[in-house]
This record gives sequence, C-alpha cells and structure tokens, in this order.
Amino acid sequence: MPVRSNDIDWCLGTRSNTAEGRAYLAQVPGAADAALDDRALASVLNWIAEYFAAESLPSDFASYDAAEVGRYRSNRPVEIDALRERLTAEIDVRQR
Repeated sequence: MPVRSNDIDWCLGTRSNTAEGRAYLAQVPGAADAALDDRALASVLNWIAEYFAAESLPSDFASYDAAEVGRYRSNRPVEIDALRERLTAEIDVRQR
C-alpha cells in the first residue's frame, strides 16, 4: 500500500499505532500551537480520531487526555518535518 500522508483517515489511524506517532499528532504546529488548553485540544484530537479515522484506528486506541496532551506539547521536536518523514517511512516499511 503506498504511503498516503495527506489522507486524514490513514494518517490518524496508522500514526496512532505507535507511541511516537500518537505524540506527533499532538505536536504538529496546527495542534500544538492552537489557542486551546490541553483539555480542549485532547477533545478535538479525540473527535477528529472518532469522526475521521474510526475505521483505521487501532482496536486498543485510548482517548487522549489533558495530561497526555500537555506532556506532548511541552516536549515538541525541533525538526517536526523530519519526524513526519521518518514516521511515514516506518509505516511504509511495516505495511510491506
């Protein structure tokens, strides 16, 4: 299956399968820089996951909570683009 990094269902579901991918979803600038507190961002991430990616989420998907989102936001990677490319490459390898 080719990597579809812009497909929200695929992106959320497959990235939610690893701890680093799960963190990434809360660390991307659009999420991490949002004018929302951690609780509200957790709610938004959960809504997006349930609404857009329900079919591709791992069966053991756990909802984000405020404490988790706060940890991710306070520990953001400097090279977010490089992280996205690495995560996408790792997913591609796992799906072969």
